[in-house]
Amino acid sequence: MWNKILLLILLSIAYPAFGILVSVNSVCSNTSQSYNFDSYDYNQDFEIYISSYATNPDYSFKIVSDKNVADIVIEDNTSAGFSICKSIYGKTIKIQNYGYDPDLIIKISDFNNNADWTIYHNSKILSVKEAISILVVPTFSIID
Repeated sequence: MWNKILLLILLSIAYPAFGILVSVNSVCSNTSQSYNFDSYDYNQDFEIYISSYATNPDYSFKIVSDKNVADIVIEDNTSAGFSICKSIYGKTIKIQNYGYDPDLIIKISDFNNNADWTIYHNSKILSVKEAISILVVPTFSIID
């Protein structure tokens, strides 16, 4: 609950056209937060179940096709916003298609009108599930 309130406060004072801008980079730098995605890792930092059929999710996201109406915008190589990258040295996130005792449960849909957040995804580096998982892990400073 507090996470949602904090994000709403940040969204209200953020960049006027968008809520949160996340820049995905193909090369990690000192300013980028790095993440590793491994669906088979048994020593992951976070395990997240993401599905369009999840019941009682911790967060729900609606994918939108217009970045001007999105709460969160994920794009490759932009100069604005938070910088993230994919790396084998980053925090390991295990994304599951089933929910056996995950750390977080996420519902994602194109048609969820009751979603907590809307997201615009335009990245060839990260999938939409990877991008959402980065937003919800506790080490990301915006939502934790």
